[in-house]
Amino acid sequence: MKDKKTYKDLFSKAGYPNVLAPDEIKEKEEYGLQFAKAIEQEWFFRPERGSCTYYDKRSKYHSLRLYARGEQETSLYKKLLGGEGSTYSNYDWRPLQVLPKFVKLIVNQMTERLFDIKAEAVDEFSTDLKNKYKSSLEDYVYAKPIMEAAKATLGVDIMPDNAEEYPETQEEVDLFMKLKYKPAIEIATEEALKFTLEMNDYDETQSRVIEDITTLGLGAIKHTTDPSKGIVVDWVDPARMVYSTPQHRNFKNVNYFGEVDRISINELKRISNGKFDDEELKDISESTTMWSQYHQTGVDDQYEREDDLSGTMVDVMYFTFKSTKTLSYKKKYNKNKGFKMIKKESTFDKKDSSYTGYDVSKKVIDVWYEGAIVLGTNKIFNYKMCENMIRPKGYLNITYPNYIMYAPDLYQNKALSTVEKVVPYIDQMQIIHIKLQQMIAKARPNGIYIDVTGLNEVTLGDGSSLDPMELINIYDQTGNVLGASSTIEGDYNYGQQPIKELNNGIVQGVDRLIMAYNHYLGLLRDAIGIPQGADASNPHPDTLVGVQQMVALNSNTATRHILDAGLNISERLGKGLSLRLKDIFTYSDLRKVYINAIGTANVEILKAIQNLHLHDLGINIELKPDAQEKQFLEGNIAQALGKELITLDDAIDIRNIGNTKLANELLKTRRIRREKEKRNHEKEMMAAQSQSAQAAAQAGAQAKQQELQMKSEADVMVIRAKSEAKMMELEKEAAVKSGLMDQEFQYNMQLRGIDAQAMATRESQKEDRKDQRIDKQSTNQSKLKEQAAFGKRAQNFESSEDNISGSIELSEMEPS
Repeated sequence: MKDKKTYKDLFSKAGYPNVLAPDEIKEKEEYGLQFAKAIEQEWFFRPERGSCTYYDKRSKYHSLRLYARGEQETSLYKKLLGGEGSTYSNYDWRPLQVLPKFVKLIVNQMTERLFDIKAEAVDEFSTDLKNKYKSSLEDYVYAKPIMEAAKATLGVDIMPDNAEEYPETQEEVDLFMKLKYKPAIEIATEEALKFTLEMNDYDETQSRVIEDITTLGLGAIKHTTDPSKGIVVDWVDPARMVYSTPQHRNFKNVNYFGEVDRISINELKRISNGKFDDEELKDISESTTMWSQYHQTGVDDQYEREDDLSGTMVDVMYFTFKSTKTLSYKKKYNKNKGFKMIKKESTFDKKDSSYTGYDVSKKVIDVWYEGAIVLGTNKIFNYKMCENMIRPKGYLNITYPNYIMYAPDLYQNKALSTVEKVVPYIDQMQIIHIKLQQMIAKARPNGIYIDVTGLNEVTLGDGSSLDPMELINIYDQTGNVLGASSTIEGDYNYGQQPIKELNNGIVQGVDRLIMAYNHYLGLLRDAIGIPQGADASNPHPDTLVGVQQMVALNSNTATRHILDAGLNISERLGKGLSLRLKDIFTYSDLRKVYINAIGTANVEILKAIQNLHLHDLGINIELKPDAQEKQFLEGNIAQALGKELITLDDAIDIRNIGNTKLANELLKTRRIRREKEKRNHEKEMMAAQSQSAQAAAQAGAQAKQQELQMKSEADVMVIRAKSEAKMMELEKEAAVKSGLMDQEFQYNMQLRGIDAQAMATRESQKEDRKDQRIDKQSTNQSKLKEQAAFGKRAQNFESSEDNISGSIELSEMEPS
């Protein structure tokens, strides 16, 4: 007969196993069972049936999630305000929907801050390629003036195609390398990471992680490599997790992680690959029943409405812990002074240190073991060393866990969340809200006080009187009140005003409650860090636009730790995924999927990731700009466009850059380039204008010179014409004079001939005519006397002047 189990049988006090145990012992299920039972003892044991670390944490997280949803328990308010049991009041105990608005506002702000996962190759091969390309750009910058001079001087264009897209300064070279140059290995890795995140719907996972960090103060995800699904990224509920005490916000020194899940017996049989037979499953069912009774987590679970039946559902903890593995090799030497490495067990050692035939080589590396245990039992399954462990390049002894966690406000293993900080203020606001309902319920409408005795004393003076109903009708219809100051006997009538109005209205103190409500609302805003105006509520009308922008900016600063936590998880996930990418090509089906998603060319390059000695990739998170940063950038672009410092094409290129810092750097370089081009254009315009003015002046001078030349030529032609006319005149005159001289010469010759002939005749006839001469002499003398008597002119056959006529003398014809 089997002994009846007690609650003491649920736990083991053996503690954690020996961390220095040999690898052969660590690989046995007994080692894993002892480790799992130690985790169970640490998280699930209830000292004297008191508190339990795991269920207290789960209960706390469940309560915080109810507050974040506006569905918190109202029993506290009923207890404080006497609303338990039967009451005489009927109040609305439903929680106010104030905190859910702030939670959604924070989550939406964080998820709207999109980011890109950037891969940067930092290995020697890729770095050499980058430096080589950068050097070619720098050489172009230095050689550009020479190429331009060659084109201008020799007319030979040796500039590269699209030369306008090349950088012109060292600053532009650096910016060009950041913006436009990207090795193929980086592009392939980024595309593979993007495809993996899209396949795992990471946007939804990230949103849930941000919500957990806001509500619980802790976010967690898990990534694994599945042979059939590829790289898998899952959201992990922090309320169901167990882990060793963390010392850092990023949980980097945690030695074990675990998840608790409630599954059916049939599911247990499936995932354990049929390890447990029916008898063991029945025993597990009985132990699970005792476990549920021990923790009071059956069908009446008040914290999480787990729809299960005792005995058919079991609590399973999936755990993984960090350990070490010793790689032992026997280095055996041969006769040729060579050696051979033989793998041995971890405990292998050299028995005789003086023996020189072989040596022992050992190396200790970090490893992770995983498995699952049915809580409350000693049943463990799927225990083994983790497969596809990820290790950073060059660090074989370091391995990363599958879990990624972050708590931005962690102290002594307690994560403080934004929701937890404001729970007291929410409770006070809820109580004030119920108090306001109480005061409003006690409010009464305005009424009237009627003195019936006074109404009976109202007479009309003619012996008749008005009854009370008639006086009330007069008051209701006209608002007038009839009364008598004295009674019929003449005494003073104390009821002379028989109808008086009662001002009931709202009970005093409502305004103070409203002030108290606003006070706690202000404390809520201060604690969260979202001031009025940043939560879509109406800002103060006197608040300037710039002040509103500063309010929104301060809100982003106050919640920055939540954004940083989400980005830290995403960045570490990107690094883990990049290391897992080398595993996907081990499985042919996955390779085809990635080929279709990324492209054949990039997949071929992606294979290089498997060669860790060739490529080393750094993963960075590049946060996309928010509305404030975009507004500042747009302002800079608009200002530059207004002053014509950049072109519209430059503005389009700048807006396409997701990083505002690089966008502003590109704006600066484009502005400097456009200013340089503008100055060069102005110089060219001035040179063109100067050349145009010089050409105009030269044309004017040439025209004037041509005019002077034409005038000179005209004067020369006139002078030449005059000269030619004078020459013709001289030639004619010379010809005439020559004829005259010739004629004169003929005449002279004739005269001389005549004289000679005459002399000869005279000589011959001298004697003959002596007588005649004497007679003639006598006759001539007689004529001379007659000439003298009558005044006649003597005749001479010779010319008296050298020229015949005109003013030109023969001396002028002589050569000069």
